[in-house]
Amino acid sequence: LDTRLLLGCVGKPSAGKSSLLNACTDANAKMGDYPFTTIEPNTGVAYYSLPCPCARYCARSSEDADSSAMLPLKRSYCSPRYGRCEGGVRQVPIKVLDVAGLVPGASEGKGLGNKFLNDLRAADVLLHVIDVSGTTDEQGRKTEGY
Repeated sequence: LDTRLLLGCVGKPSAGKSSLLNACTDANAKMGDYPFTTIEPNTGVAYYSLPCPCARYCARSSEDADSSAMLPLKRSYCSPRYGRCEGGVRQVPIKVLDVAGLVPGASEGKGLGNKFLNDLRAADVLLHVIDVSGTTDEQGRKTEGY
């Protein structure tokens, strides 16, 4: 499977990065309600659905030239370079990367330091996962009303 897009999930510890990865991809990343459940990056593949060009550029029926009836001639041999075509819908693969959480002071070596930045270096897109529940602090520890 050739994927041309790498999406990196970033955020504080226990923000839900691994939960998001498991929900939108084929991954089975370890999840926990404690900081640094993820030490090594987890990856998975998600698919973005969009209309395939073969659905738009098909030939008119020769028997019914005046009608809008269309024959999906090109669909029978549609073979996209990336992803796949299923019934005129293109499934484009996107590789998703889940890395360890970012903690204050990481640049001074706290948490995993700058290791997570190195893991994200190849990402084309960064998705910042934010926990708005107020149940964890900036370190990823359980709290109330934070």
